[in-house]
Amino acid sequence: MSIILCGFKNCGKSSAGKRLADNIHAKFVDTDDLIEQRFCERSGSKKDTRAIFKTMGERGFRNLEREVIGDIQSGELMVIATGGGVVMDAASTAHLKSLGTLVYMKLPADELYTRMRKSHLLPGFIDPKAPRQSFDIYYNRRAATYEQVADAIVETIGLSAAQIAKALEGLCPTKKRKTAGATHGQ
Repeated sequence: MSIILCGFKNCGKSSAGKRLADNIHAKFVDTDDLIEQRFCERSGSKKDTRAIFKTMGERGFRNLEREVIGDIQSGELMVIATGGGVVMDAASTAHLKSLGTLVYMKLPADELYTRMRKSHLLPGFIDPKAPRQSFDIYYNRRAATYEQVADAIVETIGLSAAQIAKALEGLCPTKKRKTAGATHGQ
């Protein structure tokens, strides 16, 4: 069974996921990388996920994401870092859950917004004229979905990638709704 990391952009899925994969000797898969590769193969144009989202629109992007995720097969132990919106697609979520334990890497809205602003690259769904307002809409729409679909929740506020990876190691894929991480609970 694999460990699949979901959560908002900038919550640390890729950095903690790579560490976890190293720690447990698993293959690391980043679905954003797979989307970029597939887009490049088809279009001949190399773009990051942000640019692909803007080019294709949300519907086209989610279709490509669903296709790429559907190609991931079980068999070997993997740590899979997903894009922030993957849980908004029921088919993608169902397939990911069939591969292993879906873990929501939870961060408070204010911390996520601060990280997003520091990155200087606004996600494609954020309105640059009203970034906080569009972020809040996005956060409120997705937070409940993450909690609903996750098999486990790791609260990551104040934790390094190494600490998050260690908390993830402690999750048993067969136990549901276990919480690990920071001192405050669900």
